[in-house]
Amino acid sequence: MNQLKKIGFQGKMGAYSESACIRLFGSKIELFPYSEFDDVFEAVKKGDVDIGVLPVENSTTGSIHENFDHLLNYKIPIIAEVKLKIQHSLLAAPGVKLEDLTGVRSHPQGLAQCSNFFKENPQIEAIPYFDTAGSAEKCSREKLTIGAIASALAAEEYDLDILQDDLQNQSDSNFTRFLALSFNEVEQLGDFHKTSIVFAPPENRPGILLEALKFFADRKINLLKVESRPKLGSPWQYTFYLDLDGSILNPNIQGALNELKEAGIQTHILGSYLVGQTHTLISTRKTSV
Repeated sequence: MNQLKKIGFQGKMGAYSESACIRLFGSKIELFPYSEFDDVFEAVKKGDVDIGVLPVENSTTGSIHENFDHLLNYKIPIIAEVKLKIQHSLLAAPGVKLEDLTGVRSHPQGLAQCSNFFKENPQIEAIPYFDTAGSAEKCSREKLTIGAIASALAAEEYDLDILQDDLQNQSDSNFTRFLALSFNEVEQLGDFHKTSIVFAPPENRPGILLEALKFFADRKINLLKVESRPKLGSPWQYTFYLDLDGSILNPNIQGALNELKEAGIQTHILGSYLVGQTHTLISTRKTSV
């Protein structure tokens, strides 16, 4: 009998990351929630879990920079990705109505993605909290007039009422990208891959970034994403994260990486993996995949 995969994620049960875990690896998994993002990285590093699943980017509020920094610091290979259509729900304790609410808790990104709701309801305070599902859990414990913005799965987990669905500003274009990280290799079947790398130019001078990117342009490699982050320990210098269209086995990508190395540009391959599919959130564990 196969042992259940141990998968770590940030947040409480019912978090959006739980949906990402299930969409990536099915429902026959063992889930381990952690309070902080770096706790998940540490758990994978120590072998407490087999895989870590973390959000890295939202289509409306941008990148989660902390996790990009952790990708470089921990160097745990990316093995898979998934994109989830985010549907924020307004939750409250049973019997509490919308007109009763004095405040709503959620993760700062959740609050930002639902900013129109607070403009339309100025009497309701937006209260930042460490986690969307954690907000739902606190709402369930307190049973007060402070609601939560979280998932429908969190409503099921903590026995809360859903006062309103699709609370997000961008109902049709709010997606979050999640990455799965593991030191264990997985079999990847399919033709559509992407490769994530990070590089740091050896000096800050005019044209250095153009020179680096030209290695990819000359070989007609499509850049899916370019992200800069401050280089730790080197003020006003930067590292650059790139997502490339294609597998690390692609000769053109290998050639471009070799040219970066020959130019003295330090490069690290974060992972080469299948392009992730887009899914809806898991709304109930009774019918989860």
